[in-house]
Amino acid sequence: MTENKRITILAAVLAAVMLCACLLPALIPFAQKIIDNSSENFGGSTAGSPRAVALREGDYVRFGVYRGEPLLWQVIQFDQNGRPLLIADEVICFKAFDVPTDAAVYGSSDWDDCSLKRWLNSAESLVEDYGEKGFLSADHFTAAERESIAESGVFLPAKNDLKNAQSLSLKKRCQTGAADSTDFLILPKQSVWYWTQTPNGSSRASVVCVTSSGGFYKTLASDKNTGVCPALFLRSSAVTAVGDGTKTAPYLFAEGGEQR
Repeated sequence: MTENKRITILAAVLAAVMLCACLLPALIPFAQKIIDNSSENFGGSTAGSPRAVALREGDYVRFGVYRGEPLLWQVIQFDQNGRPLLIADEVICFKAFDVPTDAAVYGSSDWDDCSLKRWLNSAESLVEDYGEKGFLSADHFTAAERESIAESGVFLPAKNDLKNAQSLSLKKRCQTGAADSTDFLILPKQSVWYWTQTPNGSSRASVVCVTSSGGFYKTLASDKNTGVCPALFLRSSAVTAVGDGTKTAPYLFAEGGEQR
């Protein structure tokens, strides 16, 4: 390579470096705008002023925490009074439907008198059946969030409610921390079994479950390796919230659960 060619190449390289140095300050704001937009599109931001919202079927709402993980809920239908029925987007833990006793060694399929109903609606610091705080304890929900739940409380969805929910995928994964509450190995993105509140026919000890394939089957009420996917009614479909109701930017209630 001749000396003139070396000089020409070196000059071109220096010119390119100087051009980049000049353009960099102008490119930084543009790059930041792209990052900010990506954050909004993929759930990194639900910023904005609280506004009046009428919940619709398929909307997502986030409130409450369990085992340190925020709880995401989906509106799946409305009752005759217009109250929205929400179901957890993921299985939150694995528990027996009813803890066995000497009188019922396989547990009971009676939802009204089972261990899970007591735990899901308890705000106590200890529920003896499971040896942990109630689902509605102050560690999991604020007072305003608890107030937003209708008087019917927290429950397991009935088989027919799930079958009639047009916007709902019955196949569900579990939250990250939920895998620690089962004896089974749960792989990432793996769908799991979870309880309904519906007894299996006339059986006193067998309950209908949703399987990992999204169908229905049965298992004993004492089965501690079946998932819990709670549901609840809100007092009203008219709420004050931020977010846009999508899975990546769910509605967040103003003041932790304010409803109008």
